Amino acid sequence: MAKNSGSLHFLPDSFRVDKAREQNLIGCKISAARRSAHMKQAELVQKLTQYGIHITVTSLHRWEVGENVPSGYQLLALCHALNITDGLQAFTGVIAQRSDPLNRAGRQLVNDYEQMLIDSGRYEPVKRPQRTKVHMPVLRSVLVNINKASAGSGDYLNEEAFETRQLPETLIPDEPFDFAVQVDGNSMEPSFMNGQYVFVKTCSHLYPGEIGLFIVDGDGYIKEYDEETPDESDEYLSSDGVLHMQPVLVSHNPDYKPRKITSDQDFRIVGRIVTR
Repeated sequence: MAKNSGSLHFLPDSFRVDKAREQNLIGCKISAARRSAHMKQAELVQKLTQYGIHITVTSLHRWEVGENVPSGYQLLALCHALNITDGLQAFTGVIAQRSDPLNRAGRQLVNDYEQMLIDSGRYEPVKRPQRTKVHMPVLRSVLVNINKASAGSGDYLNEEAFETRQLPETLIPDEPFDFAVQVDGNSMEPSFMNGQYVFVKTCSHLYPGEIGLFIVDGDGYIKEYDEETPDESDEYLSSDGVLHMQPVLVSHNPDYKPRKITSDQDFRIVGRIVTR
């Protein structure tokens, strides 16, 4: 097993591999650079995968203690992952005299000053936040009534005034519908919110408990449909003697009382609300 000296030693300008191996220069530098970057071994292993290097924590440990050494390409990936800019000096302590204008003492001063700046923590590079990828919604063309339907006191609803709008596909139910209309008011909260699009399947009859779009004296309402026996039976007694139930429009917001439809009102069921 190679010795782990725990620190780096500068070699003479005539670099010798046997001495470098004995001092475990590569392993010590990897360990020191990792610790300086405040990275655990598992974190460095994970970061190396970004550069196409897939190793285990055990393999990294063997590099650091000198039991094994990385290949050339693995060493390049380590330099990138640990921000080692001068591999020759970092892993050997030798300065390339032909291109470096400083002698050993000058280079050591530069290294000491660089380490001092790093340790101060005041000159860390600014990390740019990763941009969150925005997924544009898929839109579909939907026939929409230009008037809103009241979930409150009532809004005029023109059943012939429609336009085509582009609505997000995530809002549109799978069940077939004929048109959409926007909610106006809060009487159907929390089931339907003010401004929400609801989708209508036209029909002339609803069962109690179903939510529908209704017209009462020209105004449109979105309510839950219910029925009750009328107080004055003569009002809902047909010419053939059949007693009809009295329609009741129920709000989901408890601040609104149920609205009973009297026989003298112009009342009509437009359709059933289709939900996702």
